[in-house]
Amino acid sequence: MNAITVAGACIIKDNKILLLQQSADEKDGEPGGWGPSAGHGEEGEKLRQVAIRETKEESNLDVTLLSIVESGLFRTSDGNNYLILVYQCKCEDFSKLKIDNHEIVDFRWVSIEELKSNKYKLRHPMLMPILIKAFGNDNYPLDAFKDMDIQV
Repeated sequence: MNAITVAGACIIKDNKILLLQQSADEKDGEPGGWGPSAGHGEEGEKLRQVAIRETKEESNLDVTLLSIVESGLFRTSDGNNYLILVYQCKCEDFSKLKIDNHEIVDFRWVSIEELKSNKYKLRHPMLMPILIKAFGNDNYPLDAFKDMDIQV
């Protein structure tokens, strides 16, 4: 089974999570949908590197990985398999936040209540429980998923 690798970063600040809105012409997920910074790996990258790079590219933020919110294999309705790893991250300097207008058109800091109210249409339905879980402290330690030998 071949799987497309995707890694993402959930960043929490003042009990709000950073959501990024994809442009309407993005092909992954719901066009114009919201979600954390995330993306596909490049050849030779580790999943941790993917999450850090994608966050920098999409939001200009430098993050430190804290824990694993979710990992798993998912199959989409079109039959594609995805290996997904979503990290909880911290950022020391939010003043650098600037979205990449090529892929991302907007950003919002969203409370868990706003998230649950479906005010923001997510890129994919599977993101809702992952984003809610990111607000908690019951995430997995970074070493729970050994990506030392997994390269894109």
